[in-house]
Amino acid sequence: MSLNLYLTYLAACVVLVIVPGPTVTVIIANSLRYGTRTGLLNVAGTQLGLAVMIGIVILGLASLLEAIGWWFEVLRLAGAAYLIWLGIKLFRSDGALDSAESAPSRAADSFSRIRGADEQPENHRAVWGAIPTVH
Repeated sequence: MSLNLYLTYLAACVVLVIVPGPTVTVIIANSLRYGTRTGLLNVAGTQLGLAVMIGIVILGLASLLEAIGWWFEVLRLAGAAYLIWLGIKLFRSDGALDSAESAPSRAADSFSRIRGADEQPENHRAVWGAIPTVH
């Protein structure tokens, strides 16, 4: 690898790391709404999703994912619709945070794990960051 190509790749990585993505937004939102425990569970789910995604790339299934690109597009649009729905729900709320009495249930914890794990494949920055790392 030439020095010029390496420096370009390094600059792109720095830009991707500096700008927070959808995963960070979800983690912060869940931490503020449900507390530290749920936020940490969301981080664990996110890392699990990243590990699965890197495993898929290592196994060479990236070409399969590329072949069914329409499914990725459907998943991305579904994620965008979900974020729009959350935004509308936020605008309609009174803006007050939940009290400490409304601690998250086991169901909320499970949702946080699942939400963190399913956030990674929707995150195009994570997908394109995993592929060059392995190849």
